[in-house]
Amino acid sequence: MGFNKLHSKIGNMDKKHLSAILVLVSVFLLTFCGKGEKTGISADEAVYERVEKGEVTKEEAEGYILPELTPTAQVLIRACDNFEREYPDDDRMPKVLTKEGETYFFFKHYDSALVAYMEVYDRFPDSEQYVTACENIAKIYFERGEYGESEKWYAITKEAARNFNKEELVARADSMEKASAFKKAEVIVGEEELAMTTGQPGEIEGEGEKPVKVIPADVREKFIKQAEEFLELADRSKGEELGKRSLGKAAEAYEKVEEWEKAAEVYLKFAKDYPEDEKTMNAWFTAGERYEQAEKWQRAAEIYYKIYNLYPYEQFPDTEEGNVKKSLVIESLYRAGINYEKIENWDKVVECMKEYGNTPSKDAEKLVKAAYKVAIAYENMNRHSDAIEAYKTCVGVYKFASEHGFDVTEVSDLPAKSLLAISQDLYEEYDAIDFHLPEKAMQASFNKKLELAQKLNSYYEGMMNYNIPEFTTAAMYMTGKVYEEFADTWRDSERPSFPNFHQEAQYVAILLDNTVPFFEKTVNYYDQVIAYARREGIENEWVEKAENKLLESLFKWAEISEECAKAYEKAITPPGMTTDEVIDYQTKLGDYLDEFFIKKDQYDQMAETLYKKVGEVADSYGLESEWVYKSKERLIKLRPAMYAAGMEMFVWDKATIDMPPPSPIYIVKRLTLHKKPKPHYIYISACESYTLYVNGNIVGQDDKWKTVENYDITPYLMVGDNIIGIEARSDEKDKYWVKAEIVEEGAIETYRAPEPQHEMEATHYEEEYGEFGEEGMGEETLKEEGVEMEGEPETGVETETATENNSGESSTEGGQ
Repeated sequence: MGFNKLHSKIGNMDKKHLSAILVLVSVFLLTFCGKGEKTGISADEAVYERVEKGEVTKEEAEGYILPELTPTAQVLIRACDNFEREYPDDDRMPKVLTKEGETYFFFKHYDSALVAYMEVYDRFPDSEQYVTACENIAKIYFERGEYGESEKWYAITKEAARNFNKEELVARADSMEKASAFKKAEVIVGEEELAMTTGQPGEIEGEGEKPVKVIPADVREKFIKQAEEFLELADRSKGEELGKRSLGKAAEAYEKVEEWEKAAEVYLKFAKDYPEDEKTMNAWFTAGERYEQAEKWQRAAEIYYKIYNLYPYEQFPDTEEGNVKKSLVIESLYRAGINYEKIENWDKVVECMKEYGNTPSKDAEKLVKAAYKVAIAYENMNRHSDAIEAYKTCVGVYKFASEHGFDVTEVSDLPAKSLLAISQDLYEEYDAIDFHLPEKAMQASFNKKLELAQKLNSYYEGMMNYNIPEFTTAAMYMTGKVYEEFADTWRDSERPSFPNFHQEAQYVAILLDNTVPFFEKTVNYYDQVIAYARREGIENEWVEKAENKLLESLFKWAEISEECAKAYEKAITPPGMTTDEVIDYQTKLGDYLDEFFIKKDQYDQMAETLYKKVGEVADSYGLESEWVYKSKERLIKLRPAMYAAGMEMFVWDKATIDMPPPSPIYIVKRLTLHKKPKPHYIYISACESYTLYVNGNIVGQDDKWKTVENYDITPYLMVGDNIIGIEARSDEKDKYWVKAEIVEEGAIETYRAPEPQHEMEATHYEEEYGEFGEEGMGEETLKEEGVEMEGEPETGVETETATENNSGESSTEGGQ
């Protein structure tokens, strides 16, 4: 068409048609020729005005500045504006407004686009562009992050599309409505609130305390609101992928604020709403974990047990994915048992853990744990024999796992505990066996006890192989106890009657002789416990027991040795025989007589050595016990003449011993004379009675406390060391004292016996005594005064020189 013809045709058109043509031409240019180059004119001059007014900074303004319209777009917008102004009621107005809105939308001028679309919505509800306008309004709000508004407008769009029978748009609007709801729920909680929470699940059997999180109440409310919104959306989107995502988000929100029980309920809802989903089994399992974190053990156990029954592990193929699912099912069974254990449902514990032991679990440590937990459950059900069998299973599982290369070092304490439990049960049977006549029955009992002793010792050796200090000390202690029990039973066994005394004496001597080695082993094992504990820095109940038993067993060893010596003495010279009968009897003994003499001397010496050893061992390990005093009493009674031999025994410090005062108590002083002794006298008084010894000779004694007595001890003294001892006795529980002074005629110096710890102004013969509390000794019971000792005493007994010895003829030494 030529230019003139076109100009003529345009001239014949009215303005209305001309405006319409301009709009169409602009659309054509915008569509087929592109949007054109941007002009240098800003499309949002208001932003710059705000900068000039100081309302926002230039940097802040950059976020408000909208993309500039291209020249073509500006032509289109002006054409649309002109058309709207000139022909507001034209039927094509919805199209023009829609096109104007689309142009603004394209360049992100959302406010202007919203004005155009809202006019279509308000003025032209019956137009074809109505639905498009509604959808685009929703899009604008979605793009601006106003998800509540976009959700509302997508709902309006969905309804409008349904009215216009646009099913495709209905589906799209419905999807976007839910997407808006999802985004709306997401933004309820901001980054700042997220930073205040961790929400990490805790370990099921982990050690240590979980960190305490302080979450502000308003933040907690936001997370809970978010979870509720997601749950509502999940119901609206049930069966859809968005529904699954919404449930996941709801659970996550509850977890952030440690609402574990509510989170568990969400996972259960997922399992119920999507039973065939590939994530459903995981949802069940996670629900169990959350109930555990909420300490809802019963519910957790039920969930885990349900998983095991819902998904038989045999159904899964032997593939990587199948093995993962299989492991999860088997783990669920184990966790069911763990939670039933927490609520003490022992029947279920046994059921779950025994079944777990029959699964193809590859977790060797948990297989060991499961067997042990079965044993504990049986113990709590008072099914002791079943518990013992379960303990044996635990040991067997551990042994099998170790031999086949599985790392089970973390649970090595469980088979050790199992062996201890098995051995304790066996020990009760062992301890109950006594030796009674007739001889056949005694032999059977002996064989049975010996068999059990060997079996027990094999268990204890097994315990030590685990190299766990607690069970190493337990094994050593119990080994010593086995030997001690055998020795006691053997010593106390029923003895047959004999036609004459000398046969009985021989029998007893040999019987006791065979008992001694067992006491020796007992002492050795108790000693090993303490030595091991000191070396490794260990303190536990077994070490404490060994410390309590060591001195006692050492004393018993000495005691049985003393009994052996006396028994052999009777076997050598039976009481009641005449001299001729003794000669005849000893002649018949033949070589046995020499053996009996040797045995007697050996056991005499052994008894004395062992009684001394009690004190030495006590000092070595820093132990305090009544057996120390008993052993020293035995020594004095065993060898009264030892004083003449110069054996030194001194007052013993009992300040820290929690026990009644021993009776008698021995106070001993060594007096060294370098020349023929001058007359010496001793003045003495005690509560309640005493016996005075000088060099092993009884010089005097008195029953009940009266007045001070004095004794001339000169005839009993000799040049060199002299031992003066006082055996003091008291039946009272709260008082125990003795007062004595040795006076040399013509000398100034006196030698005083120990005085109490607390100081009193005392003159000669003044009554002084120390008191014992109800639960044991007071502080130091005796404090030596008046004589300077050579060297520092080991027991804290203090001495001092009263006056200088002018004669230089005598001196005293003290010690413990």
